[in-house]
Amino acid sequence: MAKVLGPLHSDRVKGSISGTTFREYRGQASVARRCNPVKRVNTVLSNVRSIFSYLSKKWGTLLLSDRILWSDYAAAHPVPNGMGGTFQLDGNQYFMKLNHTAIRIGGAGEERLQPPVTEPPAVIDTLVATSGVAVGEIVLDWTFLGTPSVNDFVEIQYAGPFNSPGRVSVSSRYKYVADMPGNSITYSIQNLQGAAWYWARVRYITADGQVSNWVADQSMANSTP
Repeated sequence: MAKVLGPLHSDRVKGSISGTTFREYRGQASVARRCNPVKRVNTVLSNVRSIFSYLSKKWGTLLLSDRILWSDYAAAHPVPNGMGGTFQLDGNQYFMKLNHTAIRIGGAGEERLQPPVTEPPAVIDTLVATSGVAVGEIVLDWTFLGTPSVNDFVEIQYAGPFNSPGRVSVSSRYKYVADMPGNSITYSIQNLQGAAWYWARVRYITADGQVSNWVADQSMANSTP
């Protein structure tokens, strides 16, 4: 429900009503329609919500000492904001962030009540995407900096199809393909549209949910048998 500030001929309002959100920041007022996610009912989104629902309740059962550990971890690990700076998560947010990734990739057995005590042993260094042998195939080959562990994971996503290599994809267009053992160095994406261009990206994920930066490349899917 929107809240009217100053009932006598007020032109200030904050909150949401009928799908419209009113905001004010540093004296500047704005209004925007509330975004509705595309394809809201699907297996992936339901799974994401289920994991977050479980973790939000789990946080309330943690010992105070464990919550302090998560807060200390968050203070020592600021998150890039995409504009050259960083922002700070709190302990609860980092608990949700790392455990969600660990459970989504590795399963329920990867849940951690305490934060990691070591940094990721490796990150993705280079990625090369090339047209495969089969129709609609793209082959990904990557290298590491550091020493990867078979107990960790490499996550693979792709975006497309696009009509030309000039199309630059945004993060929201990428779709999950697979996760491989952490020491894997290649993967074949199949059943794509032949002669269409695709972006692909990979990142290293530790068993406790820590992630490296994405490394991306593009290629045309094979169109000839």
